Amino acid sequence: MESDAGKDESRKRMYRKCYDVEKLKKYVNEGKSNVEIAYLLDISVATVIAGVKAYGLKGMRKRGRPKKELIH
Repeated sequence: MESDAGKDESRKRMYRKCYDVEKLKKYVNEGKSNVEIAYLLDISVATVIAGVKAYGLKGMRKRGRPKKELIH
């Protein structure tokens, strides 16, 4: 069975084939949203999110409505 480090390396190799990793890193550092990055690299948003996780980048968080506070 592979170790976690081995899985991480194979994941990085897989993403390297799908898109340009340097461009992904550049767009994330510029603060572009996942949807913008997906459009610019012509890949799916899920692939962008997986690539951000694989490389440990600080990607954009979802900008939705804030969670409602529970009333006790």
